[in-house]
Amino acid sequence: MRNFAVGTMVVYFTLGILPNWASNVSFEYIGCFKDDRNRDLDGHVSYFREDLTASVCISVCLRLNFAYAGLQYSYECFCGDSYGKHGPLKESSCSSYCRGNADEMCGGVWANSIYSLKTEMTTELTLLIFNTPVTRPSLAAEDTPRSPERKSLSSSSSSSSYRR
Repeated sequence: MRNFAVGTMVVYFTLGILPNWASNVSFEYIGCFKDDRNRDLDGHVSYFREDLTASVCISVCLRLNFAYAGLQYSYECFCGDSYGKHGPLKESSCSSYCRGNADEMCGGVWANSIYSLKTEMTTELTLLIFNTPVTRPSLAAEDTPRSPERKSLSSSSSSSSYRR
């Protein structure tokens, strides 16, 4: 909290910083790669997704902060940070249609359609100043400041209590 004096009144402000987070997400299809029981992408698995599309699988893997997404056999999604340990395949091996969108290809039998994922976070800071109202107690009648009493200096007065 900071104080700023204005005349004889102090005004209180609360300073805050509000971060605005934004992310630039990009993905790129790499190709078709072989899989087996020793999974090529071994970070996370979503089996039997009836709504599977490339964007659904990519979203799952991005949310879990993986570098690669792989779609297999129309309804399986795999995530990982490396791929290719079993080698590449011809594109014709990744010819299964996605269950969530028949216009997209979602791998094949023991074949992953691999996508690389990139997220770039940016931050913009916004400075916020909140005016905190200052309440002043009301003055009761007995607390009201009074003018100082003045004594009159008249020449007709014989006794004066005023001294210089």
